[in-house]
Amino acid sequence: MAGPQRVLIVDDDQYFRDTIRDALVAEGFACEVAATVSEAEKALEDSSVACAVLDVRLGEGDVAGLLGQLRRQRPALRVIALATPADQERVLEALRGGACDYLAKPIHDEELCLAVGRALAVQEIQVQAEATRQRLARIAAIAAEVERAAREDGDGGDLARRIPEALEGEDPVLVSLLVAAVEGRPAPTAPTPSTDADAVSDEAELLREVIEGMTREVDPARLLAASLRPVARATGARVVSLYLIDNIRGCLVREAQWEGEDGDRPELPRDAGLTGGSLQSGAIIATDHPERDPRFAPDFDTPESGAPGPLLVIPLRVRDRILGVARIFPAPDRPAAPRLGELLAAPLSAATRNVLLYRSLLESVEDVARARREAESGTRSR
Repeated sequence: MAGPQRVLIVDDDQYFRDTIRDALVAEGFACEVAATVSEAEKALEDSSVACAVLDVRLGEGDVAGLLGQLRRQRPALRVIALATPADQERVLEALRGGACDYLAKPIHDEELCLAVGRALAVQEIQVQAEATRQRLARIAAIAAEVERAAREDGDGGDLARRIPEALEGEDPVLVSLLVAAVEGRPAPTAPTPSTDADAVSDEAELLREVIEGMTREVDPARLLAASLRPVARATGARVVSLYLIDNIRGCLVREAQWEGEDGDRPELPRDAGLTGGSLQSGAIIATDHPERDPRFAPDFDTPESGAPGPLLVIPLRVRDRILGVARIFPAPDRPAAPRLGELLAAPLSAATRNVLLYRSLLESVEDVARARREAESGTRSR
């Protein structure tokens, strides 16, 4: 993971600063440390700092103000809130203020490294996307200037020569598309190599949309919907759904879905069909013809309509525990690509983790509020 991206650890407790730094450095992350908001502000002047692990309860400085400042000045910076179990209200405030994730003290090293790795991956995608936008804007401006000069010279028919000369070194396919556009003729088609993920036109863009949806929302229903929406669009899916294990009812319960032409079943058994097989084994299931598989259960491995078709089942892991599955029913003319399952396993598992953390936080806040009410009531009765 070593590279130009750096991680800033902001905590006024030296033990935690050193512990977090040592765990991240051991995994190859480059780190800086700060003990106060003012020290953090100075360290964040370094543009190579791409992620901040920020204690929400610092002895000096305004954490909420720092988050607001970062949101305005460094929108691509990823902030992971760090707190003790007693700081739930501050954590919720930090998440609403722009933090992308939450970690509880005491720190679990693997969870810390996974969270920081995800944050840096999203930041890198955002930086690359911005660089690409700037590059395309520059190319379009050059092409427009060349076209204007050619028209003024009365040599507008020579654009096929002038634009490639002005954009020497750029992608030739992109240049040919620009030439076609300014000449007003159909764009040439370029052969594209066949890959295992033909259902996804742009893997990086899909991952960026899924992760952005996951980190932009806090409410569980909106978070999951925002994560599933780009998957449905990329695959033309009949339906995309996410299930979590309900230990009380002993089954898989649908937590969210994005409907296309179909809907998914509200509940599924944990040990039946291809879906149950993926949950039990932890293996991705990808098949264009699930009905040909001897494990196929028509009452469970189809959407609500019962119509079979391509099926992709992705187990959702949190700390090496499988807590549920995501199901994708691609359009009949789209393959159920294993590569797509591999790409989506981590961000959808992270979305699941965020939902569970948020619910845990709300429950803790409610427990604290209830205890306060009971204490106040007892005081008044005496």
